[in-house]
Parts: sequence; C-alpha cells; structure tokens
Amino acid sequence: MFNLSREVTCPHCSAINRWEGNDPQPEDELTCLRCRRFITSHEDYIHSLVKQEVSRTMQRYAYRSVSRDLSLLKLALMDAPRPSVETLSY
Repeated sequence: MFNLSREVTCPHCSAINRWEGNDPQPEDELTCLRCRRFITSHEDYIHSLVKQEVSRTMQRYAYRSVSRDLSLLKLALMDAPRPSVETLSY
C-alpha cells in the first residue's frame, strides 16, 4: 500500500534517499546525501503518501468496468449462485 521502504528521490539530483530510524518525528527534515539540499519534512512526506493512496483508491472505484457491473447485475437478477472472488477481476 504505502512506500514501506521510505525511499525518496531527490528532486534536484535524482539521488535515492531514505528516512533514518524507526519513527521519524513530523518536524524531521530529509536532506539529500549527495547534493546536501532539503527534500521534504516527514510530515509533508506522509501527507503526500496519503494523497497518492487516496487518489489511487478513488481511481480504482471511479473507473469501474461497465461490462463487469452488468454481468454481476444479470447474475443477481437471475438468482444464480455468485462466482467466487477469485474469478472476479477489477
């Protein structure tokens, strides 16, 4: 779901950086190890991750398959047994 590696690419030099320690504080800042420039605060980093996840989740449900929805509706109206979860694709 989230970027569990906590790797962040520097927008200035494209170097890969990561948060140190198990529990960074909101005010902790990430500085690039290569160019020594500020990248982001941990609070802003978390906010951007949450925004990305919400956007991804909304897109998943906003652009549903009409044909899939119609086939499920037909099954419900026919009172047929429901297919297993493995056979349904999103």
